[in-house]
Amino acid sequence: MRVYDADNKTLYLGTMKAGDRFDVPRDAKDPMINVGRPDKLTVTLNGSNVPPLGTGERAIKDVRVGAPAIAARLNGAPAASGGDAVAEGAPGNASGTP
Repeated sequence: MRVYDADNKTLYLGTMKAGDRFDVPRDAKDPMINVGRPDKLTVTLNGSNVPPLGTGERAIKDVRVGAPAIAARLNGAPAASGGDAVAEGAPGNASGTP
């Protein structure tokens, strides 16, 4: 899994295992994710689970994971304020796609 910002600066790069956690920095500039198995991630915003970023049938690339984008996915509408977006590894691992 790779999380990076609008300047292509890598914020996280690795393979998450069950129980691993990555908090997207609040000050990250338009953070995005590439991941091989999005169905194996648990994504939360301020403690609320968010629908999966993908089905796992294929890798995802350049998917926005900043608080406003995750809030929009959670609520079906853009958010006015930020929050804490978190990705956690689920059983079965989420394989990275650099």
